[in-house]
Amino acid sequence: MVAKGDLIRSEEYRAWLGRAKGLKGRTLNDVVSRTRRVVKMLGLTSPQALRDVDIRLMRSAELARCSMFVRSQLRRAATLYAEFSGAKK
Repeated sequence: MVAKGDLIRSEEYRAWLGRAKGLKGRTLNDVVSRTRRVVKMLGLTSPQALRDVDIRLMRSAELARCSMFVRSQLRRAATLYAEFSGAKK
């Protein structure tokens, strides 16, 4: 099991976002921050838990309180991390 904070602290994730997705600077930091928010919001403890993250996000009461714009950003961050987790294998 991975500690919640360790799930996305990886410099590997930041490097992947820059290399594979062309993100840099503030945009990259924003995606990492949103990914942390999703992990905290859903109480995720392993990369495998991200497989059904879209469904879990849609059922989240906390997400329902967010604006449509924020919901979209959080779903994108979760999708990117799930893609990163799959690419690491």
